Amino acid sequence: MRYPVTKQQFLHSLLSGSIVSILLIGLSLFLLHSASENNHKQERLDLMNQIVQFQSNAEISIQESIYLLEGYMAYVETNPQLTNRESEAFLGYLLKGKKTLIRNIGILQDTTVIWNYPQEGNEEALGVDLAKVDNQKTDVLLVKQKEEDTFRGPIHLVQGGQGFIARLPLTRFGEYWGQISIVMDANQYKKDLEEIAKEAGLNIGVYNADQFPTTLFFGDPTILDRDGLILDMKILNSQWLVTAEPIEGWQSSIPYYTEMRLIFIMISLLIGLMVFMILHTRHQLQYQALTDPLTNLGNRHALNKQMDKLTSAIQKLPVTVFMFDINSFKQINDRYGHEIGDQVLVTFAEQLSKLPCQQKKVYRLGGDEFLVILIESSKNCRLTLDAATIRKQLSFSLDTVAPSTQIVPSIGIVQLPEEEVSLEKAIATADQRMYKDKDAMRLNTK
Repeated sequence: MRYPVTKQQFLHSLLSGSIVSILLIGLSLFLLHSASENNHKQERLDLMNQIVQFQSNAEISIQESIYLLEGYMAYVETNPQLTNRESEAFLGYLLKGKKTLIRNIGILQDTTVIWNYPQEGNEEALGVDLAKVDNQKTDVLLVKQKEEDTFRGPIHLVQGGQGFIARLPLTRFGEYWGQISIVMDANQYKKDLEEIAKEAGLNIGVYNADQFPTTLFFGDPTILDRDGLILDMKILNSQWLVTAEPIEGWQSSIPYYTEMRLIFIMISLLIGLMVFMILHTRHQLQYQALTDPLTNLGNRHALNKQMDKLTSAIQKLPVTVFMFDINSFKQINDRYGHEIGDQVLVTFAEQLSKLPCQQKKVYRLGGDEFLVILIESSKNCRLTLDAATIRKQLSFSLDTVAPSTQIVPSIGIVQLPEEEVSLEKAIATADQRMYKDKDAMRLNTK
């Protein structure tokens, strides 16, 4: 049986194997090539460093503006009665002293512009239904229908000029209400790209991926004719392709021992693959030891291993501990069989994983007993701590075999640091409260 690994573990294995391969290739090329080939190799290495520098700075220039938009959106969602004056004051504070590409920020109710910041110079956009504007309706409707973030540009703007537009869905009471958009100055961004490319020592061409290579929105399109390197840049849902070459062009070099180079490269890659497979297998075994095979949640061993890290979180943010078990689970197993019982456990685990908190740890401690630890903050957790509400969210029916049979959990809740001084005691207290809740529910059904 194969076990999955986390993205971080997979990248660690892949990076380690790649590093081993690259080091071996570099050593073999050093032994087999002349000084001119070594110079060419160094040129390629320098270019990759320059491209990484360019890519990082080019993304940061836009991402800074998007992060500000996300902060503003969080403020709007948590303040539904926000006035225009309060909104302008918050944005003024948010943008104070920051050099960004932001040209304006707008709020759409459904798909119609109802507010802009700054208002001066953007009056013509007010009242415009962007779902009827040809070069914007596709993204506006995508945000509305799928509630996905979008990024597009450069495009011609309703208020004149060119810009990039990032759109984020705005929800109220759990339903789509409208959108928040940020317009970034495309001309200023092109100037920034010129400076970034110059600082990195590169000739650059930037394309929208779906228009490559017919339409270039920045740089020199002839790089492609000179064997320019191509790499991806991704901002929200928009993908760009960047072509690059040294600002003084490629230096010529004469290759030597082509056949031997190929053999050494293949051997180096095989060794790197072996390193990757060894580390990947090690991570898989570690995953197997720390993961419940039925639900893919952390098990009791994982909880014990992570206890110190979780305990330290209490010093920084409030922590809430939940203990759950499924009422009448043994009867469900006895009546419908273990296959249905396993299905109930998997479905319940999925329900727990969907609780609306980003910073949470979910464990199956054994049988039908589950533990959830929430590391709460106002930005990343929207879960009420009312047991009845949580029970309603987590309950479901056995639609495939018995729609009338409801799966209902018992719940024990403890908050730290208010109620307990340690995580271990909080878990024990939550367990006791869960069993009291189970007893109370059993009495109510009699």
